[in-house]
Amino acid sequence: MPLVKQETKEEKIVIIDTYTSMEVPLKEPKNAEDFGAWSLYDKIPAGERGKMVENWNGCAINITT
Repeated sequence: MPLVKQETKEEKIVIIDTYTSMEVPLKEPKNAEDFGAWSLYDKIPAGERGKMVENWNGCAINITT
């Protein structure tokens, strides 16, 4: 959930563990016992992500339901 500081319009993503009410650090855990949240998408370079989105959009036209 993004939080926004009204004075500066600065955004911060915050993930809360609902069981413990603790903030989950936004980092890839180093070990199985570590606590953290991360995304596989973060491992894709930003420039490559844009190309992948364009490719998907081009293919999505052919998808019918």
